Amino acid sequence: MSFWDENFFNYSVPDLNEEPPVEYSYGTIDQNAEPNADVGFDSQASYGFVYDDSKQSYTEEGYEEKPGVSNVNWETKEEFMTEEALVGWVKSRAVDNGYIVVKRRTKKSKTTGTVIKVWLMCDRGGEHNSIAILRRSGSKKIGCPFQLVGLYNEVRESWKLQVINDNHNHEPAQNLEGHPYVRKFTQEEEDLVENLTERHMDPRNILSSIKKHNPANVSIPRDVYNLQQKLKNKKKFGDTPMQVLENVLHSQRYVYYTREDPETNVVEDIFFCHPKSYCWWRAFPHVLMMDATYKTNQYRLPFIQIVGVTSTHQTFSIAHAFVSKEREENYVWVLEMAKSMLNKCMEPRVIITDRDLAVMNACRKVFPEAAKYLCRWHIDENIAKHCKASFSDADWNKFKGVLEYLTHTWLNSYRDMFVTAWTNRTRHFGQRTTNRVESQHSNLKRFLRSPNSTLASLVGFVNEIVQTQEITKYRSDIDIFWTKLNAANPTLLEEEEIDVIGQMGLVTEEINSKPPEIKSLIKKVLAQVFPNKSDKKAPSVQKR
Repeated sequence: MSFWDENFFNYSVPDLNEEPPVEYSYGTIDQNAEPNADVGFDSQASYGFVYDDSKQSYTEEGYEEKPGVSNVNWETKEEFMTEEALVGWVKSRAVDNGYIVVKRRTKKSKTTGTVIKVWLMCDRGGEHNSIAILRRSGSKKIGCPFQLVGLYNEVRESWKLQVINDNHNHEPAQNLEGHPYVRKFTQEEEDLVENLTERHMDPRNILSSIKKHNPANVSIPRDVYNLQQKLKNKKKFGDTPMQVLENVLHSQRYVYYTREDPETNVVEDIFFCHPKSYCWWRAFPHVLMMDATYKTNQYRLPFIQIVGVTSTHQTFSIAHAFVSKEREENYVWVLEMAKSMLNKCMEPRVIITDRDLAVMNACRKVFPEAAKYLCRWHIDENIAKHCKASFSDADWNKFKGVLEYLTHTWLNSYRDMFVTAWTNRTRHFGQRTTNRVESQHSNLKRFLRSPNSTLASLVGFVNEIVQTQEITKYRSDIDIFWTKLNAANPTLLEEEEIDVIGQMGLVTEEINSKPPEIKSLIKKVLAQVFPNKSDKKAPSVQKR
């Protein structure tokens, strides 16, 4: 007898390719059941023919259906003034007894449009209909028959509770942490999450604070993330990223400009200045320091910070910008925007940057009369980077390599931009490095949780930084030079006595008389007044 002969075994070998038997059951049809086409209803019930997949679905491993039992008497003569009061009473009582009750559907009046009937069911009611193909899906639905109905009495203007079936086919839950309903935050806890989020506290620390205030809270970190996203969506005005960004800039009264590709309307560069920075820049324009930082936003745009110094040696932000490319033309545009805010004011006398040729050339074009200096700190870092490895105490001859690098790379071309003998010819108030800009980079990145922040959120961080920059108005050691400047807040918009409605009417008539391509100008005007109507496209993600 062969080993592979089926008679070798004392029992028959099962066919693994045989389809498992499928059982069908036929439930009774409730002739009084409401139709499924009610307004606002997502049906979860099954009537008539029912597919019994209890042997093939994965609701709960080892689950055994129990006979219908209920220890709660739901019969009540109490009348409720609102639907929310009735539903709240039912949910609260169910939780106290280890069950979760949810809304099954609602029915609205065809005349008034208000809800007049609400169906309530156990969260384990209904059947699990999985459409998953590649993975096994589970469900907590096991067809629990529990059902209540709330009815609105138009005469008495109150709600009554009607019991359809008060039995469950499962035992009450011993722990309710797995149910989203009991993990829901109270209004006080939602306010706390919003407040702590605005202070940039991590979600895990927020949850720890909530549980410290309320030890009975069973929320999990995912609930905090979901609530933060919900709060963020509430504050979002606009559909596109540029509409959201421009709405933030407009509402915060920023001075801002954008530059787009004329063919695609994709934004390439963004310049913005905080209202406080606008005043400080016009009051203290003598020294300008500029540098770029990276890994700050989801579009990988270099982020430029322009920083100044006050008469009391305090750092303040002048302006900020996103640029698509670190080219001379981009830096020229940014500096021209900064220069445009100095109308009728003194231009900077000293500009300090690192040895970025594009930045240096842009500074020469926009501010030709200013003295341009190189940051000594960056020079020290470059010398250490290129020469420290080849220098040792035992080999002094290699010092010649250090000297040659310093001579050919820095002294021959740029000595008048960082050597004291030349820089002291201009009043620079002790500013010889861009360390103040580097400090602002570090300060900004304390707020960033990831390098993929949105542009609107980054503007929010800048706003918080600028709000903390308070300028000391009176100091005994103030330099006499600064006392000649007018530090009063300038008027951003001059008030003119004109008939705005009449003038806009004339503009509208003129535009209507023009060809269609000219009429597109009105969209640009509306985009300036209503940023959430902007048709500008978000910047392209830059390659690494």
